[in-house]
Amino acid sequence: MLRIHQHLGSLDDRERLTAWVFPIARNAITDHYRRTGRRREVLGADLEPVSDPSADAWLDDQQATLSELAACIRPLVDALPADYRRALELTDFEGHSQGDAARIEGISLSGMKSRVQRGRRHFATLVKQCCDVTTDSRGELVDFHLRADGCGCPPPS
Repeated sequence: MLRIHQHLGSLDDRERLTAWVFPIARNAITDHYRRTGRRREVLGADLEPVSDPSADAWLDDQQATLSELAACIRPLVDALPADYRRALELTDFEGHSQGDAARIEGISLSGMKSRVQRGRRHFATLVKQCCDVTTDSRGELVDFHLRADGCGCPPPS
């Protein structure tokens, strides 16, 4: 609402108010999720877990699947071209913002953004060549199976 109020003077045709408001609202929502996506929440060790046997079993299965898939991540990241590998290591593994990663590498922000996007796409291609991955409607990992032709990942235990 604040953005709409601040930019009300740029509204040319009051008949098209809805069409004018929509991109402002969409951009505000996008900005919000980009900001919150960068924050990393660290939970304290003093939190007491709530026990639910069915949820615990699901979490154990989910954790086992993630652990098996995690064994594949390093070999696949190592298979990336050096520029893409470094960009993903800085941003996705070490938690640097893309701006900080660009400064560390001595390149422009747009150059780093490009490397991160291309690296992620290349990584996703490698994962799809290696594994059949199943996700739920939210994009959360449900299951995966290594392909028979192999990719160098250790077999699941």
